[in-house]
Amino acid sequence: TNCKINLCLLNCAAMEELTSGCVTEIYNDNKPRAPVVQLIDVKHMVSNGSNAQATKIKASISDGVHYGPALLTSEMVKLVVSDAVQVNALVKLTNFVVNKLNMGAKVCIIMGMQVIQQADAALGTPSLWNEVREAEESSGNTPAKSSPPPNTSPSTATVASRVAPSAFTKSTPRASPSPAAPGRPTPIDALNPYSNKWTIRARVTQKGELRTASTRVGELLVFSMDLCDESSEIRATAWRETAERIHKVVEVGKVYLISRGLLKIANKQYSAISNQYEMTLTDDTSVHLCADDVPSMPKIRYSFVTISEIASKPQSAMVDLIGIVHDTSPVSRLTTKAGRETSKRTCKIADDSGNDIEVTIWGSAAESFPEEGNKCIAFKGLRVSDWNQKSLAYGNSSSFEVDPELDAVSRLKTWWEGGGSSSTVSLSVNSGRGGVVIDHSERSLIEDVKELDIAVGEQEYTNIRGYIARVNPTSGKSDALPCWYPSCVKCSKKALGDEGAWSCESCGWSGDSCAFRYMLRVAFIDSSGTGYLTAFNDQATSIVGQAADELKMVKDASESEFEAVMNTAQWKQYVMRVRARMDTYQGSNRMKLQIFSLSPLNFVSEARALLKDIAKYPSPEPSENVKPEPSENVKMEVA
Repeated sequence: TNCKINLCLLNCAAMEELTSGCVTEIYNDNKPRAPVVQLIDVKHMVSNGSNAQATKIKASISDGVHYGPALLTSEMVKLVVSDAVQVNALVKLTNFVVNKLNMGAKVCIIMGMQVIQQADAALGTPSLWNEVREAEESSGNTPAKSSPPPNTSPSTATVASRVAPSAFTKSTPRASPSPAAPGRPTPIDALNPYSNKWTIRARVTQKGELRTASTRVGELLVFSMDLCDESSEIRATAWRETAERIHKVVEVGKVYLISRGLLKIANKQYSAISNQYEMTLTDDTSVHLCADDVPSMPKIRYSFVTISEIASKPQSAMVDLIGIVHDTSPVSRLTTKAGRETSKRTCKIADDSGNDIEVTIWGSAAESFPEEGNKCIAFKGLRVSDWNQKSLAYGNSSSFEVDPELDAVSRLKTWWEGGGSSSTVSLSVNSGRGGVVIDHSERSLIEDVKELDIAVGEQEYTNIRGYIARVNPTSGKSDALPCWYPSCVKCSKKALGDEGAWSCESCGWSGDSCAFRYMLRVAFIDSSGTGYLTAFNDQATSIVGQAADELKMVKDASESEFEAVMNTAQWKQYVMRVRARMDTYQGSNRMKLQIFSLSPLNFVSEARALLKDIAKYPSPEPSENVKPEPSENVKMEVA
């Protein structure tokens, strides 16, 4: 009897904690502030397969008198899975929104909650929140004035009155979305392809460039951006005039209200976003800047992997990565096959898994990427490539953040400064002929490269370190050969003609002026001997310090100034990646050496490489019987 009395007292105390009548207010869109409810009938919504993990949880919220259906977002699911929130727990709803489903049904999406206390059983005998209303409507006891249609609550009638018929949608001007109170927008985690009557409040974490894409219907403008809120993230893409309109409006880091769009299954080949859907913005899409920022909304969402895990990732997989960036190359300019110039930069990134990997950065990101080494940088949306056996590519949808406010930053910096910089193994290597693997940190002598046994038509890559002794050396029988050639401004192939009349046989271009590109011959020297290498436009620009067009103007104006520029480029030390290729010329085999990439000697990196090589040799053990005698100077000081 005493136990029953105590249990009743506990239940009465718990009932007082519940917010009276809040469930009916929630589903009637009255939005009570921080109501306290009880979670009952918690059910896991599991994907196909018995071993699949639950991604969402369906529950019921009760105020002791009424209850209604609820859905927990992924962040709230973690609380249930970790037993931080259990069945029959009393919780305070700090962030929620009510969504209208098909057939007029409603569900409460819970995005934030706090546990108040744990109850042993369901409190009271609650009934479904709309059972009484449906019973009154079916019996005809509704008020005579403004009688609503059957099975339509006042809240649904209000919503319906705001939606224009489909026949008149295009004739009405585009209006702003109608969220008024905080928390009303739909969470990204609750979006689905079966409803387009939603408004999300999200932060733009990444904004791609407005570019032209080749499709089956022709050239179309397109751009993509990444959005995130407290519940999840999603990729949004716009085409044609919509892309041009929205690209001018949105800014990275700002929070926007976005309504009306289409959702479809995400193509994971082109996106690293952890969402099963992606969004297409249409002509009816409305985008409005939020007046106030939302501090609780994350600036960017990462799903980091370690570099050692990338070794098992397939080609074209998308990954997020954080690590220490080193060996950053200078920016180089390239011309694509379409005739468009772009920027390129490479770097290496290492983490405390003991590996590093090469990252190739393109476009405007290469220009803004920091050149200073040993910075902790977080990358989002890098694509795994099989180039150099394993590397990463920075694409249009990628982004990076220098020294982000994450716990991993201090951990990685401590590891790097504590000796991690000299103990990493690179995943970016190149497979030579016969399956021989050449590490990027390996150094070859120029005489060894010249003596490589390569069949005609085959090639090998290696790294050399030394000095450029001469730039554009003479052949011994004549003056120096021209170090540039006229090229097509559209496809960069060799142009024919003369001043004022140029044409290209490759693409059919013709014009009054052409672009000059380098084809520079240099003499390279190291401790083993001398070799002659060919540097094309980007590599030659790095050596000379000027573009070919600029250097030609200098030569035309003053031969002495031209010679001064060429002399300044000599006797500088580089680390180069070269390709050795065996060709046939006038019936005899001849090896051609081409510079693929080069960078000025980084003495810190080279010293670390030498220390790594020294560490491969066993250190001599000191003899126990032989003791070194002090020198004469030491004896005199002691005396």
